[in-house]
Amino acid sequence: MKSSAAQTKNGDNNEDSPRPRISLELSTELKSNRRSLTESEQHYRSLFDFNVDAVYSMDESGRFITANESCHALSGYTLEELIGTTFLRLIVPSELEEVVARFRLALKGSAQTYECQIVHKSGQIVNASVSNVPIRVDGIVVGIYGIAKNISEQKRAMRELAESEQQFRELIEQAADAIYLMDNECVILDVNTQGCSFLGYEKSEMVGRNVAEFIDAQDLDATPFDYLGMTQGKTSVKCRRMISKSGKLIPTESRAKMLPDGRVQAFVRDITERREAQEAIHRQTYCDILTGLPNRALFLDRLDQMFSVASSRGESFAVLILDVDRFKQINDTLGHAAGDELIRMVAARLGKMIRKEDTVSRIGGDEFTFIIANIGHSSFAARIARKIIDTFQDPFIIDEHELYVTASLGIGIYPFDGLDGRTVLKNADTAMYRAKEHGRNSYQLYTEDMNANAYERLVLDSHLRRAIENEEFRLYYQPQVSLADGRLVGVEALIRWKHPDLGLVFPDKFIPHAEETGLIDPVGDWVLRAACKQAAQWYNSGHPIRVAINLSARQLDQSWLCDTIDGALLEHNLPAEWLELEVTESNIIQHKDRAIESLEMLKMVGVKTAVDDFGTGYSSLSYLPRFPLDVLKIDRAFVTGLGRSDKSTAVVKALIDLAHALGMEVIAEGVETREQLHALRDLNCDVVQGYFFSQPVPIDQLEELRARSPFVI
Repeated sequence: MKSSAAQTKNGDNNEDSPRPRISLELSTELKSNRRSLTESEQHYRSLFDFNVDAVYSMDESGRFITANESCHALSGYTLEELIGTTFLRLIVPSELEEVVARFRLALKGSAQTYECQIVHKSGQIVNASVSNVPIRVDGIVVGIYGIAKNISEQKRAMRELAESEQQFRELIEQAADAIYLMDNECVILDVNTQGCSFLGYEKSEMVGRNVAEFIDAQDLDATPFDYLGMTQGKTSVKCRRMISKSGKLIPTESRAKMLPDGRVQAFVRDITERREAQEAIHRQTYCDILTGLPNRALFLDRLDQMFSVASSRGESFAVLILDVDRFKQINDTLGHAAGDELIRMVAARLGKMIRKEDTVSRIGGDEFTFIIANIGHSSFAARIARKIIDTFQDPFIIDEHELYVTASLGIGIYPFDGLDGRTVLKNADTAMYRAKEHGRNSYQLYTEDMNANAYERLVLDSHLRRAIENEEFRLYYQPQVSLADGRLVGVEALIRWKHPDLGLVFPDKFIPHAEETGLIDPVGDWVLRAACKQAAQWYNSGHPIRVAINLSARQLDQSWLCDTIDGALLEHNLPAEWLELEVTESNIIQHKDRAIESLEMLKMVGVKTAVDDFGTGYSSLSYLPRFPLDVLKIDRAFVTGLGRSDKSTAVVKALIDLAHALGMEVIAEGVETREQLHALRDLNCDVVQGYFFSQPVPIDQLEELRARSPFVI
C-alpha cells in the first residue's frame, strides 16, 4: 500500500491511477476559456475602437475614463486631451443644465437618451444623439457608459425638409386654386385658404364633410370624381357648379388625382371670369352689341338650321327683311346717340312680335331680319309683316322728341322663293327694295320680275368696275365768269361716263350706285387727279384758271382725304390755290365734326373750299361761321326768281351780304338769262356760272370759250 501511495505521490505513470488525467482536462478547459476571453476582449475592443459612433466611459464625477477614436472625430479633442476631463467642456452653455440633470439621472440607475449640442474644438456646433447607461459593480453605480452619434447632417436634412414642407404649405396656401385633400370616400381631410374663402367657409366648417355637400345637385354624379379613371393613372377633370355658403352657384373646373396612399387630391378653379369672357366672346361673335339681338353670323347659322329642319319635314318658312325708313336723316339731325337709342327701341318692339321658335336679328345699321318658322301659307307671313309695320305707328320718345318712324319690309318664302335659305334671304332683300321704291311704310312679297331690277343693278356694278379699270370717264367743264370784268376765272369739272355701248352716261345714272357700293372712292380719286392734271397744264401755259371738283360725303368723311389731295397736287406740281373743292351743305351738316376737321386741314394744304347748294338743305346760317370755307355757291333755286320776285331778290342779297361779311367769295349757279345776270351784278355777286355762258363741255370746246374771254356782261 505504501509503495503504491508513494508511487502515486511521486507521479509515477501508472495507468491504473486517474489523477493525471483530470489535471490535463482542467488545463485544456482553462486554455480554452482564456482563449475565449481573449477573443471576447478583442471583439469588444474592436467594437470600442472601430465604432463609427463615439463610445466612452465616465466616472461618477463625469470625467472621461475611456474614449474611442470616434470621440476625437466628434469633439475635435485628442484622446489624451479628453481622458481625465469632464464632459462639461463639450456642452453648449444653454444646454448645460439639462445635460447635467440627465447625467445625474443616469448615476441614479436610469438610462438616458437625449439630444444635445456639442462645442467642437474648432468652435463649430455639432448636434449629437446621446445614450448614457449606468456602470454597476456589485450593484453599485460607479460610472457611466455612453454612446454619442453625430446627427448634424440628419438635423440639417430634417430642417431643410421642414423648411421645404413649410414653403410647400405656404405655396398651397397662396395658390389661386382651391386645393382639397380627401379620403377615398371624398370626405375632406384638409383644405387650403382659397378652398375655404372662395366658397365663404371657415376651414373648420369644411373639414370632415363630404365634398358632395358643396356641389350643385344637378352637376353631381354618382361619385364626385372619376375613381375608375384615377385608379388607372388618369386625372379626373370635371366642370361643375359649387355652392357657396351664401347659396351662390360658382362655376368651377376640378382636376383630381389619387395619391399612392389612396387619398384624393383635387385642384379646383373658379372659372367665373373665364365663363364671363367666353360669354362676352360669344356675344361679340353672335350678338349685336347695341341691341343684344342675334347678329348676321348667328342669323345665317339659324337660317341654315331652319332650312335643314324645314326641308327634312316638308315645311315652309318665311324670311323677312326690315329697313327703317329715312333713318339716316334722323341719325344725322339728332346725332348718333339718338340714332342708337332709336335702334334699341325698334329692337325692343320687334322682339315682342315673334314666337319662341322664330328669330329676329339686327344684321347691321337700321336693317333687321326675321325667320318665321312653319308658316303654312304666305298669307301668314303677310299678316306678320302688317303687324310689324303697325307697331311703328306709335312714336318713339327720345330726349323729349316724338319721332314717327316707318319701315319697309320684304318677304321671301321657302321653298317658293328659293330652294335654300340664302336664296330666300336674297329674294327677301330684293322685295324690301321694291317696298321702298313704292313709297315705303309697306311690305312686298317677292315676285320673279323683281329680279330684273336687281339684275340691272348687278350689270351696272360690273360695268362701272370695268370703267374704272379702263378709264372710260371724261371731265366736262362749265365756265365760271367774274362779274367784275367778264373774265373766265374758273371752271367746275363734272364727270361723264363714255360707255362703249351706251355712249355718254350722265352722273345721276351712276354716281348714286357708286356711293352705295363704295366705288365712289376710286371714281373720286380719278376725278381729283384728272382735274389736277388739267389745271397744271393751264398753270404751266401762263394762263391759269381755278378748277372746282365735287367731294362726296364718303370722301369728306375719310381721315386720309388731305393726304390724297396733297399727293395729287404734288404729282402734277400744281399750286394748291388753283384747286377748289365743293361740298354740299347737307354733307357738311351730316358730318359736321369730321367736316370741320377736314376743312381746316384742307385750308392748311392751301386749296379753296366751297359750300354748294347752300340754303336748299338745312338753311343752317348758324353753322356757316363755324366752317373754314372760302366760297359760298348760291343754288339755282334762288337765282331763278331774280328780277321777277322781290322775295327772291331779298334772299339772294342776304346770302351775298352774309358771305361777304364772313370773308367768302360768292358764286351763283344756274344763271340762264341776262336779267338774272344783271340782278346778281347789282347785288355785288362775285362770280356766276350757268347756261347763259355755257353748259358743261369737253376740253376742246372749253378752250374755244377761253379764247372768247372776257365775256360781255
